[in-house]
Amino acid sequence: MTIKQTIFSNYPDLFSDNQQSFLGDYRIRFDLGCGLKNGTKKRVKNVVERACEIFKQTMSNEILLIIEEYQNEMFDKNGDNKKYLYSLLNDSKLQKFKGPFEQTYFEIDANGIREEIVFEDNLECDLLVGKMSQSELRSEKIIEGIANLEMGFTPCIPQVVIFYCPTSTNALYIYDDRGCDVYSNNREKLKLIYENLNDWILDYDREEFEEMFK
Repeated sequence: MTIKQTIFSNYPDLFSDNQQSFLGDYRIRFDLGCGLKNGTKKRVKNVVERACEIFKQTMSNEILLIIEEYQNEMFDKNGDNKKYLYSLLNDSKLQKFKGPFEQTYFEIDANGIREEIVFEDNLECDLLVGKMSQSELRSEKIIEGIANLEMGFTPCIPQVVIFYCPTSTNALYIYDDRGCDVYSNNREKLKLIYENLNDWILDYDREEFEEMFK
């Protein structure tokens, strides 16, 4: 079973029947680090300020929190850092699903039909998922913990954390101090975020996103 199948089967009321992914069919990427020097508090501060604003514009009160927990020998050899995340939220709301999970990708066949293909290698992680209100998680501290990880600061968060908003179908994934992706199944709602925060788009991605929102 894939992570998507696990989430959809356990939270069917939060997703539409034709929804392909909890991450959505449309994506935009924002720059968070802004070229500031690595390993500095100034860079982390900038990441937190930008990511908090993006969180504000993408999330509503009800959030589905999706956590992928991997073995992380580089940043969490003893498993201590991963405990920090659970001190920042109502962990009683989380369901844990033991991995591994199948991973898939999509190909377009000769007839233009989108086909889902299963990789040979599995995702070696556990999955934790929980529906909670914004008051039940300290989003700014979670964002700071993610930004701290590769900058060498503590406390830090080594898990993959995805915020999903069921009412808008927006999903926010802060992959590290460099940037974040915002996904949605609603292109118009995503376009509004794109227009509001257009200055935070990397020039490298600008042509792709301009084409998407024509």
